[in-house]
Amino acid sequence: MIKIKNLSKTFVDANQSVMVFDNFNLEIAQNELVIIFGPSGCGKSTLINLMTGTESYGSGSIEGLHGIKKIGYVSQRNSLLPWLKVIDNIAFGLKLQGMNKESRHKEALKLLGEMDLIGYSNFYPNQLSGGLSQLISFARSVAFKAEFMLMDEPFSSLDFFVRNKLQDIILKIHKKRGLTTVFVTHQVDEALYLGDRVIALSASKPTRILLELDTKGVKDKKSEFFYKLQRELLSCYQ
Repeated sequence: MIKIKNLSKTFVDANQSVMVFDNFNLEIAQNELVIIFGPSGCGKSTLINLMTGTESYGSGSIEGLHGIKKIGYVSQRNSLLPWLKVIDNIAFGLKLQGMNKESRHKEALKLLGEMDLIGYSNFYPNQLSGGLSQLISFARSVAFKAEFMLMDEPFSSLDFFVRNKLQDIILKIHKKRGLTTVFVTHQVDEALYLGDRVIALSASKPTRILLELDTKGVKDKKSEFFYKLQRELLSCYQ
């Protein structure tokens, strides 16, 4: 379990200081897919950056990360290596670990098969759509056997139809591989459909948790219960 305890974070520049978090608390269980939800500027990406260690916090603690050797990260931007084919992009982390080419390609092909993307193994990144590029970035972290996955609005630039398809693939791999994931989004449907739990953050600073929803098993987007949760989530911001 990862525990964020009494976390405080302040941004300071020449003109002002903004306290983003003040005594912020959150727990993430093993194998859980937690959604961090909220409007732009509420601190979603800052929270991800604090967990990756790319930004420092003022006080408090993030417990449980020190024992994790491999953290996967998928951002809004394409991070694939353009000179490598899809199969080699996925296997890149395994190459750094010293795995031989045959073994790492076998692992990459297995994962592509699980994601129904086997036909793209010899494509280069510039031949992929934006959605496929994000999926391959996700696959690279999965192949690397990341113990903790952080995904910062990876589908924000994609259209409705592509995003829905990719959500199903993420869910399938998350369940099959037993991943622990924090997924950031400002899309209501995406939050409810993907998450085991949705954490709604306030727009005002310092950021606080407005609502916590148990959404495990809520996968029917046309059900009355799904619409009820939509209304409940959106009511936080009215």
